Amino acid sequence: MAVTEVERHSLVQGLIDTLGEERTEILMKCILPEGWDQLATKQDVELAGERLRAEFGEKFGELRGEFNEKFGELRGEFGEKFGELRGEFGELRGEFGELRGEVKELKGYIDSALAKQTRIYLLAMVGFVIMVWASALAPQFF
Repeated sequence: MAVTEVERHSLVQGLIDTLGEERTEILMKCILPEGWDQLATKQDVELAGERLRAEFGEKFGELRGEFNEKFGELRGEFGEKFGELRGEFGELRGEFGELRGEVKELKGYIDSALAKQTRIYLLAMVGFVIMVWASALAPQFF
């Protein structure tokens, strides 16, 4: 039950007459102006806390859902990009394989040409040595 302002003023006047002005002022500071029905109990605070926890739990659940959705999208995009990169690296491996084949072919050609050139030089030197021996030994036989 709320007290009207007239009743409150009358009570204050009665207290001033009985206790004095200073004590009445101290007492009135201790009394709630709105009444006891406006004071929160432990149960009220606990219920408010439970409501807040439930609301926060709901909001955090929504946030988790949104984050999971976004992370799923990012995973998909990254998977797609990594797939593209894997494809490009596969192409590069193929091109390097072709290049290795070409280098091996060129090396084979160079090895063959060097072997041929070595045989020609060797035969030319053998022929030259034979001619030198023949010219050195010819005066003895003729």
